[in-house]
Amino acid sequence: MKLVWFSIVILIVGFGLFWKREPRNASGDPPVSEATVTATRIPTPVGIPSPSPPTPSPVPIAKPPVVDELTPRLEKIAELSRFTLPTQATRDQLIQTLSAPELHKDLGRILEAGDRLEYDVSQEKERMNAVSVLGLILKHKEVSHRDEALRWIRQRILAVDFHSMKDVRVKQSVYGDITELLMILKQYDPESYEDLAQRIGEMKSKVLKTALAASR
Repeated sequence: MKLVWFSIVILIVGFGLFWKREPRNASGDPPVSEATVTATRIPTPVGIPSPSPPTPSPVPIAKPPVVDELTPRLEKIAELSRFTLPTQATRDQLIQTLSAPELHKDLGRILEAGDRLEYDVSQEKERMNAVSVLGLILKHKEVSHRDEALRWIRQRILAVDFHSMKDVRVKQSVYGDITELLMILKQYDPESYEDLAQRIGEMKSKVLKTALAASR
């Protein structure tokens, strides 16, 4: 009898030790061991930012091919026109430079090509230079192709198409060109200016009428 009781006690003690070694969670299932957690955990990189989509390279804005060819001449013209009291030799050199063959056509191509380009600060500067040189051509009646430049300016003002320009900043830039060209005509060829003003008044273009009003 004592042997039976002794065996029962041994079984109870052994079961208690086993229960303490393998604790259960709230659901009654045995817990997952630390070794299992370590094996299945995905390590997180430290100090490495998450990859972001590549930034697309900016599309270069095309420029009229005549710009590079004109740059040295425009710089020379700008230098010669800065003289407040030019000598006769300086003035003659300016007239000769302004009379270069195809100059006014190249300037016209710069202004017309700009209508189809996206807005760019350097392109706007080139447009301003082109308008300034056209003003110098009209200012000096000795320039050989002055009449051709005058006809181009008239045609440009009447034919400019603001509706075809997608970028509002380009429209603003071209509007500035047209206003300045009108002011140049008013100063150096008043008859052409008055004739052009009458034709603009007969047109439906509100933009040209606004530019005309700004030039007066």
